[in-house]
Amino acid sequence: MYLGSAFFLYLSSVCGSMLTITLNSFIMLKKLKNRQDTNNSQLQIQYYCVFFYWFFAICNLWYSGYECYALTDPQRNHDLIFWSGTLTYSAEHVVGIGNTFVAVDRLLAMQSPFKYRKLYSTVIQRLYLGILPTVVAVNVVLYGISRQFKEPGIMFSHHVDIDVLVGLNLLNVAACGCNIILSVVFLISFWNFLKRQSKAVNVGHFNSIKKANNIVIYQMFFEAVLVIVPLCVTLILQYGFSVSLPDIIGPYPLLALALYTAACSVLYTIKLNNSAANQVSVTVAPRSVIVSSVE
Repeated sequence: MYLGSAFFLYLSSVCGSMLTITLNSFIMLKKLKNRQDTNNSQLQIQYYCVFFYWFFAICNLWYSGYECYALTDPQRNHDLIFWSGTLTYSAEHVVGIGNTFVAVDRLLAMQSPFKYRKLYSTVIQRLYLGILPTVVAVNVVLYGISRQFKEPGIMFSHHVDIDVLVGLNLLNVAACGCNIILSVVFLISFWNFLKRQSKAVNVGHFNSIKKANNIVIYQMFFEAVLVIVPLCVTLILQYGFSVSLPDIIGPYPLLALALYTAACSVLYTIKLNNSAANQVSVTVAPRSVIVSSVE
């Protein structure tokens, strides 16, 4: 492995995680001080995303930060590499699986707004908060029982069965792919929703809804380019050509994930910071008003 490229990738990953931690800490602190969005269920699940991205960034900062040192230290601590890597690679599933819940949440908010407010939003939030920690814990256990040291023992992939690592990454790819499909369905529903409601919404509210639509497109683009593509390239090279690209140039999929969470943190900072001013009320009938959960 080229140590220079690996060091650059780890250092860049550290920078991305530091940005995510900083911005998401700001968002969560502001949320604690200002609870006016508590009843907005779609914003609420996005705040949960902020927390889980923050958790992943902390794990990655620990792992990548130590790797910057371990690359050149022959007396590196292998236990530290394994456990910090275990937490990081287990926490990465909060992106793929977590975003699937967000996509379903948005789709139901458009398709069945009344049932969504009374039932669906609560169910989705409980499943989100129950399944994601469970997935992370299961991954920690699987990595723990598949621990397997291989020379030179520099990266996490040298401390665990590679088939287990690739298999769990494949699960994350499948979740991300599912999320993109759901997001496309959501965008189609969103477009139809705007066409039905455009006459009942003033210019300011209409522009606010359109802005939310653009944010969804950005999230889809970031996820496709920064999460799915690197993971798919890794899997194809690993199983199709028996080439482990991370072992050659370093952990570029991890860097891509760190950049994705950092990019989303910037979007969430802008979006959630203006949520109070941009909440949208959409009239769907002369006697019924829907308070949109889309900002």
